[in-house]
Amino acid sequence: SIDVYLPLGLPKEAAADLKNGWAAPGTGNQLVVYPDGRLRYAEFQMRADYQKPRSLADHRVREALYRVMDRQALVDVIISGLGGTADSWLLPDDPTRNSIYRGAIPDYSRNPQIAERLLGEAGYARNAGGALVHQQTGERFETAVWNTRGGSNEKENAIVADQVRSLGLIAEEYIIPATRMDEAEHRAGFPGINVTSRTVSLDFENAILRYRAPRPTEPLGTPRNGYNNPQTTALVDRLQVTVLDADRSDLQREIMQIVLQELPMAPLYWDVEMITLRKGVSGPTSRTGRSVNYPLTTWNVADWDRTL
Repeated sequence: SIDVYLPLGLPKEAAADLKNGWAAPGTGNQLVVYPDGRLRYAEFQMRADYQKPRSLADHRVREALYRVMDRQALVDVIISGLGGTADSWLLPDDPTRNSIYRGAIPDYSRNPQIAERLLGEAGYARNAGGALVHQQTGERFETAVWNTRGGSNEKENAIVADQVRSLGLIAEEYIIPATRMDEAEHRAGFPGINVTSRTVSLDFENAILRYRAPRPTEPLGTPRNGYNNPQTTALVDRLQVTVLDADRSDLQREIMQIVLQELPMAPLYWDVEMITLRKGVSGPTSRTGRSVNYPLTTWNVADWDRTL
């Protein structure tokens, strides 16, 4: 008797059952599955005082970690293969990929061999026991993968940690307790990798790429991983006061080029949402891309209709 079931309620695992049953061909019912603009990504700790290992300051080490992350495996397991992998904060079907952003997005395809070589270039070698040890500092490669609880996050965290371990690295798994979710200093103090998400709205660059010094509500400053590149901050500041689309695109491309070379964060995949529409209902449709913002689903509610 429900006409429209809005997102954020249906588990992704239910999609196949709905397609084969309630929304099977001939029923008139619909299951709409769409990327909702939420980017899942891994952020690397960029503060020297918190990094573990300290070599995370080396771009080659961050790229090596990215190179062992199997993004397609995350899509298949976490969202039942319904979404797509991410190589940036640009949706896979964005038409500007072949125009404005051509050449701005490096190919960081999964490649454990390249990852091993990069770690060697960064000073790591295996000791007699097979553990990776930095030849100058003697530090073993030990890190941690953090995530929040709920949904499939625990499973996601385990997969990312296992992928890091596949290179012979030591990776502890940590799920932030509910009692510490509001502790900004604790959440910003992760030692290695933090898996999180952000809706790619007009404020994306300003929210996670522009450095802000510590203040009472953010004792370690922002963004959460401590990324601080004055060039990027200056570009984001310009973006915030730029109106014309063409000028904004030029700034966004320049920001993307810098960030994806430095890799303070590693895009993983695009999350999806599902809407169910009972027979006779028309109008609800997804809204994604740079114009996306909450509410994601009811943005065109004035166009919805129902025939009895």
